[in-house]
Amino acid sequence: MIDYREAGTKDFNRIAQLSAKSFGHYPYFDCAFRNAFKNEESYNTYMEKLHRVNIKANAQQNKCFVGVKNGEIVSAALIQDPAKKKADVEDYVKAGGLSLVYPVGLSKILDFFHFSEDARADCDRKHPSAWYLEVLAVDNSMKGCGLGSGMLQDCLIPYVQKQGGQELTLITNTEGNRKFYVKNGFQEFSQRTLEKNGQRVGNWSFCGYSEATEYSLSHIDLLKWIGKRDGCA
Repeated sequence: MIDYREAGTKDFNRIAQLSAKSFGHYPYFDCAFRNAFKNEESYNTYMEKLHRVNIKANAQQNKCFVGVKNGEIVSAALIQDPAKKKADVEDYVKAGGLSLVYPVGLSKILDFFHFSEDARADCDRKHPSAWYLEVLAVDNSMKGCGLGSGMLQDCLIPYVQKQGGQELTLITNTEGNRKFYVKNGFQEFSQRTLEKNGQRVGNWSFCGYSEATEYSLSHIDLLKWIGKRDGCA
C-alpha cells in the first residue's frame, strides 16, 4: 500500500537522493555533465546536489508529491502548474544554485538551462495550458513494481483533474520510459534529437488527456495485480 502526500522541506534531501539514483546514467544529464567528472562517486554527488536545488527552486511555486511505503519515501514527483511562473535564475540562486557552479563552471550550468528549455519547448508551444511533469522518480530497488504508474494514476492525474486541468505533458529521453508512458495512456506528439557536447539524445514529448485516463486504468489494474502477486505492490 502506497500513501501519497505533498512533500515538505524535510523531504527534499530524500527526494534528491531518490532522483539522483533513479536518473543514474540518464542521457539527458550525462550529456550535459558527465565529462566534467573523473569518477562515478563525484558525479553522483553532484547529481544529488543538482536535484536538491531543482526541487527547492520549483517547490515554492509548484507541487511536489511523495509516495510512502512502510514509512519510507519510495517515489516522488514534481509537477508545474501552468498558472504559476516557472522557476527563474533568482529562484535557483535562492535555492543554492551557486553551489552548482563548481566544479562544472558557470557556462555549463547556463548551457544546461538552455538545453532544458529546448527539450521541453514542444510541450510549452503545443500545450501551453497543460500541467508539466518535471520529475518522476522511484526507488531503484523497487523498479518494475508499479511505483511510477501508481504515482501517475493514483496521485498526479487525479490532482491535476481536481485543479481543473485537462492535460499533463512531459518529456523523456529513453526508449524504456517512452514505452512506460505509452502504457500509462500518454500520447506521443513530438520526437526530436537533441545534440549536446557532441552527443545525440532522443527527446520525446507526451501529453496525457483526461479522456485517456480511463483507457489506461486496465493497464494499471493489471500492474497492481501483478505487483500484489509478486509482493511488490
